[in-house]
Amino acid sequence: MGRLRARWLLALAVVVLGLAIGIAGAFAYSRTEKTLYRADVALIAQTGSQPVTGGVLRTIRDLVKTDIVAENVIRNQQLSETTTQFYDSLHIATAGSVITVGVDDPNEDTAARIAQELSIVFTQLVRDRFGTGSNAAQVSIFDPAHGVGKVSPRVDRDLGWGALFGALLGLLAANVLVLRGRRGVWMPMPLPYEQLPALGPGGAMALPAASAPPYLGSENGEIAEALIAQAAADPFQTVLVAGDPDSAVTAGVAHELAARGELTMWLRGSDADVEELDRLAARCAFVLVSSPAFDAALAGTVDAVVAVTDGTAPNWPGVRLVGTVFA
Repeated sequence: MGRLRARWLLALAVVVLGLAIGIAGAFAYSRTEKTLYRADVALIAQTGSQPVTGGVLRTIRDLVKTDIVAENVIRNQQLSETTTQFYDSLHIATAGSVITVGVDDPNEDTAARIAQELSIVFTQLVRDRFGTGSNAAQVSIFDPAHGVGKVSPRVDRDLGWGALFGALLGLLAANVLVLRGRRGVWMPMPLPYEQLPALGPGGAMALPAASAPPYLGSENGEIAEALIAQAAADPFQTVLVAGDPDSAVTAGVAHELAARGELTMWLRGSDADVEELDRLAARCAFVLVSSPAFDAALAGTVDAVVAVTDGTAPNWPGVRLVGTVFA
């Protein structure tokens, strides 16, 4: 009994030693981290009074990390860093139509000043690129630049991780060096269990069938109305019209969307690429892409897909199929 107790005490000592080593290592690592403070600025993207979503929002977000923004901020603030170093200090997140940009710097006041300068440069860049018309996408400052505190080093976080890994290391060492091989400590003798009755064969359970995509209509006007309603409930802009070899459906629906006040462009799939779709989406409410058949690569570059069928619902797993149109 005394020897068993001694083994457990030694195992506990090994675990405590591993915990201490982990905490000490984490503290030493935190001392080598650069002290950084963060300032945040929130920008909101709108078209008139409507929030911007989909391809336009992606385009606007991508503009934050462009050389023209970095070069203007570096010049105006007289920073001694490259555009790459400037990009590394940025942290960008989106929520709805709000874009939050965080700037890290060793000085909290400098971080706030850079974030404020970036917001001014960026809003002006968007105004220059997209224009100032009532239907043009605009970015305005939603929450001015302000400091949010120290982000590095995070001593409490580092110590927490160090304690966790140190404890795990101590448990492993205790198991291997002290307790392993002691009969009855980790592997007790198996207890007698009653023999459980075997289960009989069970009947196969059919999985529920996938719900069919909604039917949008057969008339161009009916289809246009359905697309507008669906985009209002769950926003999308770029739409692949698959199964339209002569582009008749695509052109007709685009005309009806435009007649309802929705700025719309359409093009053939052979002329579409990601940059072209983003450029058009920045100026239009809807961009329709005509394709003679379903193209998985092309479907990956758009927000939604409409299938032109003979009434049979297509099976395209992983594709956002907003509806079907009967040819």
